[in-house]
Amino acid sequence: MTGTTLSCVKGTSTLVRPKFGPGMLLRADDLDAQTTYTRDLSRLLFRSLFGCGVVCGLDVTPGIDKCGDLTITVNAGVALGCDGDPIYVPKSQSVTVGDCKGDDLPDPPLWVLLCATSKCCAPRPASCGCDDDNPSSSPTRVRDCFEIRVVSKLPKCVCCHPAEQDDEKKDNEKENEINEIQVSDSWSRADRCPCGPMDGCYTDHYAGKCACCDDCSDDGSCDCNCVLLAELTVDDDGDWTADHCVRRFVRPIFMRDPVCAAQKAEVSAAIESDSFAMEQKSFATAKKKSARKSRRRVTVEDVE
Repeated sequence: MTGTTLSCVKGTSTLVRPKFGPGMLLRADDLDAQTTYTRDLSRLLFRSLFGCGVVCGLDVTPGIDKCGDLTITVNAGVALGCDGDPIYVPKSQSVTVGDCKGDDLPDPPLWVLLCATSKCCAPRPASCGCDDDNPSSSPTRVRDCFEIRVVSKLPKCVCCHPAEQDDEKKDNEKENEINEIQVSDSWSRADRCPCGPMDGCYTDHYAGKCACCDDCSDDGSCDCNCVLLAELTVDDDGDWTADHCVRRFVRPIFMRDPVCAAQKAEVSAAIESDSFAMEQKSFATAKKKSARKSRRRVTVEDVE
């Protein structure tokens, strides 16, 4: 311990990077550690810096096809899941609700989700012995994929602008331990999209809190890598419309340290309080001087 260090504690991170040396015999997990470290680092930075949400594009356009079924078009774009995985849609995609059999469309509202998936590909034999009659094979590539879902109820932990529920509904949810969020009746359309720097879905982000669906990612009870893109409703004319104010939109920004900002706010409040007290004191002094001058004028006039 150096002369300037009074106390310390050490720990380990979950990030592990590989280190190779001359003549070292490498295994598959050693080589995988190269990509694993880079991916874990990127996910950590993405979810810490931006959180989850739509980065760009991914606007939704509903319509009706020739069979009378609901069609949804999602334009190209990029989103971030709660785990920090980027979800890239390289070109516009369309999905149809219905099978052209004339069935009634589901009742609104519906929700359009974008979820991150992956698949293994490019298999290669894993054994090289010529005497092996049934050589095993292993995939050599993992391709990032996406899935667009149209659902009638939101999962527990989908990335979206949080619903503003009334106190009665909150109490009912606590009593019944509801796992699915019913947002259709609880959101006020007039206040659907405040989402300023300190509102709604950005409050924790601006407070410097590192949290995104940590409470349910381990047990698989939610879709932490799904991002809400839009809510589909029917207008007065019977046409389907997409409301994008339910999604969480993220972009990189510069901001002040929230802890430092709170300290500065306290100092500013104290200074303003002192300034106000000084102004009040100066005003009282000036008022007294004015009163004395008025009395002097009255006395002089009486003498004359």
